[in-house]
Amino acid sequence: MKTSKGILKTILISSICFLFSKLLVAQDLSEKANVFLETLSEDLKAKALFSLDDAERYNMNYVPLPRKGPTLAAKNRPQMI
Repeated sequence: MKTSKGILKTILISSICFLFSKLLVAQDLSEKANVFLETLSEDLKAKALFSLDDAERYNMNYVPLPRKGPTLAAKNRPQMI
């Protein structure tokens, strides 16, 4: 049976490993976003990219609302993967 120190040590090590793995995923996501942008035509890229001061960046609702940017119908198969 583990002592309370052993349990705390296990929790601490598990937490550190979990946080480190999330950091690696975030770096991978940036790379995947750049690969996705390379698949877009100039027209779709112009619709998909927004400046940092554009209010559309904050349009993050989970209900159907009109949004700027390309639709799924405008993308081809490799752009959706």
